[in-house]
Amino acid sequence: MQLIIQNFGPIKKGQIDLSKKVYVFVGYNNSGKTYLSQLLWSLFHNKTIERFANEMTLKELNLEDKDSLELTSELLDIILEKFSDFLTRHIIPKTLNIDSHHFTLEQLSLDFQYNLNDIKNAHREGVATLQLNEKKGQFLIISKVQGTLKVTFEEKHLPIELMNTLQKPFLSLNENVVEQSTSSIRKVTLIKFILSVLMDNVHQPFFLPSSRLFYPIFYQYIYRLEKEKREALSKERDALSQMLFELLKNKEKGEELALESLPVHAFESHYQSPYTEPMNWLFDKIYRLNEETKVTGYYEQLVYELSQIMGGDIITKQVQGLAPIDFYLKMNEQGNDLPMYLSSSSVNQLSTLYLYFKYWAEKHNNFLMIDEPEENLHPKNQIALLNVLLEFANDNNNKVLITTHSPLLADAVNNYIYLGWLKSQQIPIDKAINSYPEINPNLNLTEIGIYFFEGTRIIPYEQKDYGVHFKDFSYEIRKIKNISEILTDQIYQVINKED
Repeated sequence: MQLIIQNFGPIKKGQIDLSKKVYVFVGYNNSGKTYLSQLLWSLFHNKTIERFANEMTLKELNLEDKDSLELTSELLDIILEKFSDFLTRHIIPKTLNIDSHHFTLEQLSLDFQYNLNDIKNAHREGVATLQLNEKKGQFLIISKVQGTLKVTFEEKHLPIELMNTLQKPFLSLNENVVEQSTSSIRKVTLIKFILSVLMDNVHQPFFLPSSRLFYPIFYQYIYRLEKEKREALSKERDALSQMLFELLKNKEKGEELALESLPVHAFESHYQSPYTEPMNWLFDKIYRLNEETKVTGYYEQLVYELSQIMGGDIITKQVQGLAPIDFYLKMNEQGNDLPMYLSSSSVNQLSTLYLYFKYWAEKHNNFLMIDEPEENLHPKNQIALLNVLLEFANDNNNKVLITTHSPLLADAVNNYIYLGWLKSQQIPIDKAINSYPEINPNLNLTEIGIYFFEGTRIIPYEQKDYGVHFKDFSYEIRKIKNISEILTDQIYQVINKED
């Protein structure tokens, strides 16, 4: 499915294929690359999908009391039109931490363009808990078979003998499910399922901004900022609770419930975060880190490869100060623990990515977005990092988006395109390529989307048989080489005259 964008900050017109596994955004400064990254963060976020599904009604779609449905153009158009409006009015302003009337959103238009044949060829299954308690175990199975546009959903019951084996503590965890009506759960599950088919699954996005060296060095201050924010919000809630309590107490005395006596903005938070929602998400993850935080173990190999680039592992220690812990680099060779403020800029840049792979990445369906991964890295390590990111994209239905100004990374991506083309033509790969660990041969050519941000437009780079020509990079490199040739020619002329 394609996302068509108009009038989004500096972007006047653009189109993105949402089915890619790897996105590479290149282009000029201030051309909207980070804007679009954070828009995609919102679009793919499971909380966005959940909230939208809860707000829609089956009555709007004429799907009440049905056990199956056909994914017709009419049905999909209704859902996507409402989803686009929902994103524009509610989600994007919240994501960017701006008012819905902010000038960057003036005349913003989002549209979705899908291909029914692609949807027909997709296969998807899902399950939702309807009831799970000591008396009943009821589930909703929803599926779409490849080669058809029909979606079926069927209620299933756990066998009595299996219900008898379930422990009461386990069942008590699901008591909140019973509070929702079966029809409500069916509706939410169905809409989420349809969007997952359209978007090639719902992902858990994670955004790592540029200048990542700030986070580990100034972790103590980030912690304090988050702590103060939470305390401010808590005070606001307490004050509002007290006002409501006083009103209810007066009502019990026979007085009228004078809601007009509440301040106009009583139910609105006065705390204004200075960051976008994806940044706040990262702050929250860092804030919640402590010595008891469990290692997921899903991406141990990638953690190891990052530690080889950094020359050590990121560890936490309990400390006295603003925050309960602080970060250190446990160096591979000496085994000493180095404070982050004494560690290299490359270590500090990579530390949040290291923490992501170690603690925060889910097992499946991640969408990692990273601004300028090449920052502070030697060319050799830039390529090593690119391979780590592409390995991640190859695993467990993950996606990766990078924005870059690095000609080296651009050329490395081109190598994957060359390789993909050879594989698509069933041409045996030269064995000499095995001596270059810099290239991973497992990436599919069709899974890479490269987009050039020209200033006001997003231009998809066409993948020709011989890769992608990064015109703006090539022009600047050629210009520097031309200057070099002119100056060196002049130097040689002077030297020859002296001889």
